[in-house]
Amino acid sequence: MKVGLLGNFGSGNVGNEASMDAVRTGLERIRPDLEFVCLCPRPAAAAALHGVPALSLRRPRPDEASRTRRHVMRAPRFVADVARAVGVVRRLDLVAVPGTSILDDFGDGPTGMPYDLAVWTMAARIARRPFHFVAVGAGPIQQRASRALLALAARLATGRTYRDQGSRDFMASVGLDVADDRVVADVVFGVEPPARTIRLDGVEGPVVGLGVMVYRGWATEHPHAAWLYSDYLERSAELIRRLARCGTQIHLLTAEDADQTAVEGCLDLLDPDTSAAVTVVPTPRCMEELTRAIADVDVVAAPRFHMVLTSLIVGVPPVSIGYASRNRDLLDRAGLGTFCHSIESFDPVAVAGDIGQLLRRRHELAPRLDEWSAEQRAIASNEVHKLAEVLR
Repeated sequence: MKVGLLGNFGSGNVGNEASMDAVRTGLERIRPDLEFVCLCPRPAAAAALHGVPALSLRRPRPDEASRTRRHVMRAPRFVADVARAVGVVRRLDLVAVPGTSILDDFGDGPTGMPYDLAVWTMAARIARRPFHFVAVGAGPIQQRASRALLALAARLATGRTYRDQGSRDFMASVGLDVADDRVVADVVFGVEPPARTIRLDGVEGPVVGLGVMVYRGWATEHPHAAWLYSDYLERSAELIRRLARCGTQIHLLTAEDADQTAVEGCLDLLDPDTSAAVTVVPTPRCMEELTRAIADVDVVAAPRFHMVLTSLIVGVPPVSIGYASRNRDLLDRAGLGTFCHSIESFDPVAVAGDIGQLLRRRHELAPRLDEWSAEQRAIASNEVHKLAEVLR
């Protein structure tokens, strides 16, 4: 039997790639006979990374960045794309979207993933194949056309689960009947944590992992994108200065290739003395590398969801500097909801204060986070088992 795993894979985003790996390896443990194909925008990169065959979500076509929304559902193109997808889906026994924040439009427009999901869920209906959204994140969706396409895709799916209550509530707010939809754990919780060695106080001094990203607003063409980015870099640099003055070592962490630009932007704003307290950690290529990088620090402060989640898996207390409610939803459930800030307005003084509090409490918090993450791991594993039952 063959399973298609669909998503934004091969993009250099560690959280996305880890989501696919978690579901694929979980299914392989249950059903060693399964074959997999990755359905994604960058098939060559995904195939090389995951070691499975990969197909492009769409036919080659000219760049669509300048197309207006009225072109999104142009009938001949949509019909042709669905027909191609039907030909692929008929050779599969299941199509699944493994986690990720796929039901939102952060940095995307209606001609991107919203369109692709509408095409492939329609194709699955025509081919009479099950299509499941597995522990996905949803919302916000700011563009009307994207909202219509993603709502259509969700309605056409034969199964939906969400990684948090906020995602389920959001899909209900756009008119979806969520009565049979369950809230489960993020699939990445299925990753086994590395062995952790708690460093002794006073041996090296505290080490803080500061995650940075290229943030220019939610929309693809935000009117204040340049200002938002420069303001974010300046506040991040000020946070680094404050931590360095207290004798803290800072590890700059990224979870996507593009975020190295933000690392360079932060470093450009620092004086030599402050820079001496900073270590740049290479962008991890897989979840194992990310967990090792986080295991080397005492506290994490980060904007990206899966970096915050990985901190919980490793047992390192995180501060969220997020750009959507998903981080707060996650930390609320972990009992750390007060340690949340907005990426567009965070106060470096307040974030430094939260980091200091978590540094003082980290030995107390680590076993609690381990226990909570183990509970989430069991829920994530159960969800993969339920997905495997679809193939019987």
